[in-house]
Amino acid sequence: MKTDRDKLEDFIGKNRNAFEEDFNHEVSWDAIERKIKPKKKNSFNWLAAASIVLLLAVGWLIMDRYELNQKVDQLERLTVNGRSYEEIEKYYTYTIANKSQLVKEKSDQIDYPIHEDLNELQKNYESLKQQLKQGVPHQKIIDAMIWNLRTQIEILNEQLEILEEVQQHSNTQKNEKDEKHI
Repeated sequence: MKTDRDKLEDFIGKNRNAFEEDFNHEVSWDAIERKIKPKKKNSFNWLAAASIVLLLAVGWLIMDRYELNQKVDQLERLTVNGRSYEEIEKYYTYTIANKSQLVKEKSDQIDYPIHEDLNELQKNYESLKQQLKQGVPHQKIIDAMIWNLRTQIEILNEQLEILEEVQQHSNTQKNEKDEKHI
């Protein structure tokens, strides 16, 4: 009894010439390779994608810089009672620096805790300044900043008055002692 394998071998043996004539080795093996592991085609060009991302990033940076420049221009054009905000800020900060120096010179023997108050006001001022830079300039923020600077000056003026009174009082006591010794 012949098995299926024997039947297949007989069939191939009888038709070997037909197989060899019609079989093209190069074409057949290429087709087999393509079916076994098809080549991956990159449907997406990574270079093009990177270029697009780069262009978008550069565009975003340019727009961000442009918006920042517009905000700076708006801040520079701010006016309060006909004066530019920048001019007002310079005046107040200069005045605060001078008065702080006077207080420091006059109070070197006496320690007054106004520095904490002034530091707190300065922190608040910087916070308001950041709010102003982040958004569209708003008159309430500007008014609060000016009020803050004026408050710092008032505190320093009051401190200077107190120091002058203390100095006058100590001079008066010194003069009275000097008169008693004479």
